[in-house]
Amino acid sequence: MAGPEQPLSFNLLEEGWIPVVYRDGSQGELPLGDVFAQAPRIRTIEGDARQQTFVLLRLLLAVLYRSHLDFTGTEADLRLFWKEAWGDGAFDLNTIDAYLDRFHDRFDLFDPEHPFFQTFGLRYVSKEYDSVGEMVADVPKPEKFLFSMRDQHHLDSLGFAEAARWLVFMQAFDPAGIKSPVAGNMHQKAGKVYAPQGALGTGVAGALGGIFVEGDNLFQTLMLNWVLYDSVRSKEHPLLGVERDLPPWEQDDCSCDMVIQAADEPYSPVGMYVAQSRRVRLVPDASAQVVRGVISCYGTVGSVLDKQHVEPMTAWRESPAQQKKLGLSHVPLMPLAHDPARSLWRGLGSVIAARGATGEQDLRPGVIRWIGALEDADVFEGASPLVTLHAQGMVYGTQSSVFSEAIDDSFAIPAMVLRDASRTRALAVQVVEQAANAADALGRFMNNIRRAAGDRSDASQYRAKTTRVKEEAFREMDGLCRECLRNLDKAEQDEGYFDAWRNGIRRIIWAIGHRSLSTMSVSYFEMHDKMSVGRALQLFEQSLDKELPGTSKRRQQKATYRFGQTMAEKEDEES
Repeated sequence: MAGPEQPLSFNLLEEGWIPVVYRDGSQGELPLGDVFAQAPRIRTIEGDARQQTFVLLRLLLAVLYRSHLDFTGTEADLRLFWKEAWGDGAFDLNTIDAYLDRFHDRFDLFDPEHPFFQTFGLRYVSKEYDSVGEMVADVPKPEKFLFSMRDQHHLDSLGFAEAARWLVFMQAFDPAGIKSPVAGNMHQKAGKVYAPQGALGTGVAGALGGIFVEGDNLFQTLMLNWVLYDSVRSKEHPLLGVERDLPPWEQDDCSCDMVIQAADEPYSPVGMYVAQSRRVRLVPDASAQVVRGVISCYGTVGSVLDKQHVEPMTAWRESPAQQKKLGLSHVPLMPLAHDPARSLWRGLGSVIAARGATGEQDLRPGVIRWIGALEDADVFEGASPLVTLHAQGMVYGTQSSVFSEAIDDSFAIPAMVLRDASRTRALAVQVVEQAANAADALGRFMNNIRRAAGDRSDASQYRAKTTRVKEEAFREMDGLCRECLRNLDKAEQDEGYFDAWRNGIRRIIWAIGHRSLSTMSVSYFEMHDKMSVGRALQLFEQSLDKELPGTSKRRQQKATYRFGQTMAEKEDEES
């Protein structure tokens, strides 16, 4: 803060601004350095929007990478270093604090030369500043306040701590679209600034299907996401000790102009985690107590094409379309965005299974492969943790110029299942795919019932009803599948685990089919279009037999196995 004779200051190393939830349920706001010190006591970071967790974790990880530049060596050396740190249960604060002290003033929101995550002296060409609402994800335009949870009359300012959080969020997720020109921007056209054709218009995180791994506390979470090497993707691109990949607080010069990032940049995860996609300046009010406005324009514009060697926190997909468009000799990789209509577990294969369209590329997030590498090397020495795979991100609307939805979903899974050669992992992915196939069988059953009833209604109405029934199936399978994934360690010793899981899926699908049938006005004895209710039921049962091997109508009716029991315990209970 600022006194009567003091310059305005809000240093993120001294002021509380990162909101945390402790393991005992209490809450607090901590300076950046204190987060590392108290990480073993902290359960999670919980910001003004859930997606702030993702971007604040990436900021903390960037500090870890930069504060440990000298920690290099072979993969075995790096594993040993990581194992010892994990065993200590706390960070080496001497190393982290010494690094932060070197750049102390660069973490001040209002440093006179290098304000944190901002461009000193930035100003608009033709106006003073924008409302702080431009920074905040859940603030709509004035005409849409009816649908917002925020109070329109309390949006004229933000406290410094909240402004700092939204600043980090803005650099990561800001939508694309037309920007107002700032002095020094040489890319304006008719008083407007556009993202370069074919370039990334949103913040970097906005183009990702963000994934991070959570442990029992924030120390574990940061450690699990601190990928020190990647044997598959980073042999020629080390992740740790990359001196030239400077975060913004280490850079001396920052242009007001938009800069197109070189194709080989960034050089490490740091450049992805704290990318400065915008030129920004916070505008405090005259009292120097709050932020009144914001100035923002396009900044360092990069690409996410083929950045798998420096971006560990997203799954990837092969893009033949980009290969054709760019005339490349190889099929490039693009981040696999989250589908807001699907729970994370439904895309289990893309998160934990190593496969691509060609069957040759490993498209998992680097953080998942890192956990697998630690497990393969027995770093946890038999004490494999239960981890939570957490997805966060933003979905954009018209031309990526507005937010349309926010992503926040997670499921727990034993880390041991993420081993590269894990048979349990492969079987779990298979069952999730079979669950989707069973839902498709339910959809076909609904179509056959419609045929049996002689229903000639509009095809779009039928498709909508079928979609609703399938989504109902996924909602009802949700609890079962999350529980089964959480307890996959039991599958290592229980041969009946996956059959029991499939039986549970079959019970749900079968019940929904019969429930839906009971609501329809259709005779069991009439036939239309070569289809009757009896025939539809027969085909439905055959489909479930095929899609869910090891189950049958008789077996699924008898199965009452509860996950958490072993099959032996179940047999003892029945006897």
